Amino acid sequence: MIRIMIPGIPVGKGRPRMTRSGHCFTPQKTRIYEDKIALFAHEAMAGCPPLEVPLAIDVTAIFPVPESWSKKKKQQALNCEIFPGKPDIDNVMKTLDGMNGIVWKDDAQICTATVRKLYGVVPSLLVDVQPVDGNLEDK
Repeated sequence: MIRIMIPGIPVGKGRPRMTRSGHCFTPQKTRIYEDKIALFAHEAMAGCPPLEVPLAIDVTAIFPVPESWSKKKKQQALNCEIFPGKPDIDNVMKTLDGMNGIVWKDDAQICTATVRKLYGVVPSLLVDVQPVDGNLEDK
């Protein structure tokens, strides 16, 4: 299994924007976050080539508990009784495009995915990747 931990508050992929001339572009915040994901993915792969087999991923997005919440509500969040709202979970998944060509050749190889958003003490994005059969012989 390959585990990639991206420290910091997870960011959802922003909608593509259009210039007045009709040129489409990805918002800067998204580009920066995808670059950060790519950096940590390179580190986790330790020079190994991208996987080229069907993959299963497990993604956990951990968000900080808002400081403005009461002690009781903060504790409920940390006990998984309250869950984060935004960003949308599918937009968090889309930022994994930053791993294309690094961890896997193409994200079309992902056959199964488990994704969750939680509150926690240390905000981060955790991504576990493994071949569907569970072996990592190609790494």
